[in-house]
Amino acid sequence: MHRKSAATIQWAGDEVVAVAAVDEATAEDAIRAIKVTYQPLPHLVSDAEPPAGAADTPGPLSMDDLEDMLDNQVRPREMAEAIQQYGITFKPDDKMLEGLKSDGATDDVFGCASERPGS
Repeated sequence: MHRKSAATIQWAGDEVVAVAAVDEATAEDAIRAIKVTYQPLPHLVSDAEPPAGAADTPGPLSMDDLEDMLDNQVRPREMAEAIQQYGITFKPDDKMLEGLKSDGATDDVFGCASERPGS
């Protein structure tokens, strides 16, 4: 995989460089010649302290948001309304929906999450 110089790497494990060569010795020489420089990007360490200027209105809900709502015993109707109002950040598959149901999501929540693909 080839990335342009100054490409932004978002996650540990993102592919940075690939080498193709006619033989192993040439590949090893090419690998030794590669220089990668990383520049730290601004990041959020704790979601308890949102970054300055963060929007006051919630955006689409993540799977973690839904699990937190279940853990905090948010009423199913309120969960369903939140999903309908804000959407979700993921496209739920059968395994995710089963996980929600096994964590206590009612049919209302289950239905909203399955009908509401990632926003």
